[in-house]
Amino acid sequence: MTNFKSLTLVAAIAAASQSYALEALDDASLSEMTGQAGVTIEIDTKITLDEFTYTDTDTGGSAFIGNVVIGGASVATSSAEAWNEGDRRDDGKIEIDVSAEGDLVIHFGAQNYQGVLEGTDYKDFGMTVGAIGVRGTNGQSTLMSDIRIAGVSGPADLIVYNDGDKGLIQAHGYFEVKDGGANIDVAGVGISDLKIGQDENPFAEATYEVDGVTYNKIVDYSGDAAIGNGDDNWAYSAATIQTVDVLDVNTSAVLVSDALSLKIDYYNSDISMNVGIGNGSSSNVGHIAMENFNVSGTELVVYGH
Repeated sequence: MTNFKSLTLVAAIAAASQSYALEALDDASLSEMTGQAGVTIEIDTKITLDEFTYTDTDTGGSAFIGNVVIGGASVATSSAEAWNEGDRRDDGKIEIDVSAEGDLVIHFGAQNYQGVLEGTDYKDFGMTVGAIGVRGTNGQSTLMSDIRIAGVSGPADLIVYNDGDKGLIQAHGYFEVKDGGANIDVAGVGISDLKIGQDENPFAEATYEVDGVTYNKIVDYSGDAAIGNGDDNWAYSAATIQTVDVLDVNTSAVLVSDALSLKIDYYNSDISMNVGIGNGSSSNVGHIAMENFNVSGTELVVYGH
């Protein structure tokens, strides 16, 4: 399990360093960092990917994700002009600290962190995916296409716990989807004007509980910045990644060791969208709204077969 934690740590740091275009540090900047507590990385990025493919080595069939773009909100929606400029994920900041207990804490925030916390300065994101589909001996089929999502993010944390034999990672943070859509080609369904948020004060409750244990919603790394009201429509989510043994339900014998477990510790949001069926329309059915959609406590266990 030590290997799993090491690989996870390397992956987290590699993702932070390779997925973003970082500002160059000159000798003067490096000298200023000497002796500082923790490391800060400022971010300005736009990422494109032509195709990601997964192939099942047993059957030869494959699944693919094509034409991915990740950046600022205007990558995915023209309405972003009202609350964002440009198509880059910019003005971001990553802060890396190690606690006294040996936990690695990675904070994802913004250069104007005070403005983000007060809800006066948005930190936007955008993503588009051209198509998700499958390929095999019968050819190629598209499952979903023209996927787009745009919104704003609040503070978020990724924590790798130093807990001994089992690796344990927790990710939690605030976000809002202001606009999104997709075509579900296999069902002939179109979605537009997708919105995901929460109409309650995002900081009304500072903690949440999982299996009798109380967790803070965000690690306190605001420094001198006072936490304000944030964005009035931020939703909050928290998830835990760890390894578990898969047991036989009858004998309790271990069938798979160290399977990957993803548990949604907390997720409660309001969701709305326009839906269409057939004839290429994305709104001919009507408008759908869900209040307090809650899947807290859901767990997925993934392993090979």
